[in-house]
Amino acid sequence: MRIKVQLSEQDFVDFNVFHVQNDESVIKGLKKQRMTSSLIIAAIGGLAAFMTKNENRIYMILITLGLVAFTYLNFNKSIVRSIEKRTKREIKAGRFTTALSAVDTTIDDEGISQHEDEQRATVKWEAIHKVYLCDDRIYLYASNAALAIPFSTLSNDEVAELKGYIEQNVNVDLIIDKQGV
Repeated sequence: MRIKVQLSEQDFVDFNVFHVQNDESVIKGLKKQRMTSSLIIAAIGGLAAFMTKNENRIYMILITLGLVAFTYLNFNKSIVRSIEKRTKREIKAGRFTTALSAVDTTIDDEGISQHEDEQRATVKWEAIHKVYLCDDRIYLYASNAALAIPFSTLSNDEVAELKGYIEQNVNVDLIIDKQGV
């Protein structure tokens, strides 16, 4: 099967956001940052409350608790907004021209090969350790690569054939269905 894969700018932004929201190591790091940020705010607020007059101390404590709750609850949203903004800014700066260019892709029993100019990169099926099936795209993670294949440039038959290759060649335990999520 031969297809041409081209990520739009929005596809690339969506992939980066998806990665941040679904990669276990990123999630673990963000949980630590979320907790650390909340604890720092609580410590600063507690210190400020301790240093204020007794009659104003309760207000400082309430303000601190509000800031901690706000930070804790909105941390993930602010990270996603930050990733979106940074990725769009870097796209405009021309940093991802290769990732956004059309790439001839061959999918066969060996794996997925992408051809660009004189270069060829192949990800063998056994190297894939996670596949996310989404409504409008597929994300494949291998030890040394991550591939995003949007369905917008494929026909329905090509999407079905691609899914067939994945189901045939990738361990079913590694396929995570995010369709309709």
